[in-house]
Amino acid sequence: MKKFERFLDKAISLVSVVSYAGFFAIMILTVIDVFVRFVYNDPILGSYEIIERIVFCGVFASFAYAQLQKSHIQITMVIMHFPSKLRFLCVALTGLLSAAIVLVMAYAAVVQGGVAMRSGYVTGVLQIPLYPFYWIEAAAMFAFFVTLLFDAAKSAMAMFDADLAKEIQSTWS
Repeated sequence: MKKFERFLDKAISLVSVVSYAGFFAIMILTVIDVFVRFVYNDPILGSYEIIERIVFCGVFASFAYAQLQKSHIQITMVIMHFPSKLRFLCVALTGLLSAAIVLVMAYAAVVQGGVAMRSGYVTGVLQIPLYPFYWIEAAAMFAFFVTLLFDAAKSAMAMFDADLAKEIQSTWS
């Protein structure tokens, strides 16, 4: 279990690099665009399109990392009053439901990527093909799915392991 957790941590950290690099590129492109617009009164052609595509990838790439860091909002006010096994059963079931929804989203992104590729969808100004961005979204959603599934499994195991239950509960604020 700990070995898989370390592997997952490393894999999700690689996915999060997409997010970090993307948002850094947005900052650089925005500064350059503002500078060029101010000095030459001529904006960078397609900068809005590029930023839009980077945000698209960067946001989805950040979901799995936020889940790994326990940064997503959890409202545990009610379940904290439940018996321990029921508490972790609820968390495991909601984790499984979330994972299922994210898996459907990943599948939908793959399908949409295929449609975009077959139809030749491109951006309006720079004619950048859209399908790779859907596949990046699908990969990021799959990473999020694995992270959610792992957390759901840990919560299910916490029903029978007091130490694991304490570890998980320590992440709840």
